[in-house]
Amino acid sequence: MKRYTYMLVLVVFSTMLALPAEAQIKRIGAVYVRGEITVDERSTEHVQIDIFQENKKVSSYTSDENGFFKLRLRFNHAYTIEFSKKGTLKKRIYFDTSMPERTMNVPEYEMFIDLVPEQYLDGVNTSPLEFPMAIISYDDELGEYRHNEKYTFHMEYIVTKLLAESAIKREMEEVKRN
Repeated sequence: MKRYTYMLVLVVFSTMLALPAEAQIKRIGAVYVRGEITVDERSTEHVQIDIFQENKKVSSYTSDENGFFKLRLRFNHAYTIEFSKKGTLKKRIYFDTSMPERTMNVPEYEMFIDLVPEQYLDGVNTSPLEFPMAIISYDDELGEYRHNEKYTFHMEYIVTKLLAESAIKREMEEVKRN
């Protein structure tokens, strides 16, 4: 009997060692998100990062002096991640961390956030930008978290349209002054 118990313990322990350490950690309960934040495609520092769960702020972080950040989001929750810096428009990302139970190795999710200076959108209605710029969820087929490309493309179109509208307004004001 002792021999069988010893063999069972040995098999279980060997199985745990066979899994990559990263997979063991990530199955414990979180997806890791890392990224870089820029302003107008230029490096920036100390961007405020607020994490909301069901419209309640659950944590806050600040990016480093180069705009890099790393977050840990618990599995099976929906989060809104809000990036803000004085003089820029806030940018929100919706991240659903739900995933199948059988998943073992979850790759780290990487994102790049570019904040838009407020002055670029002077005089236009920016309320559509209160919606998240991306929706991220787990893709069973690919075995990783992915953003909804159609949704993100639509939101990028809205930003481009607002930037063009603002530029036209500025040009019209310039023409009126001359």
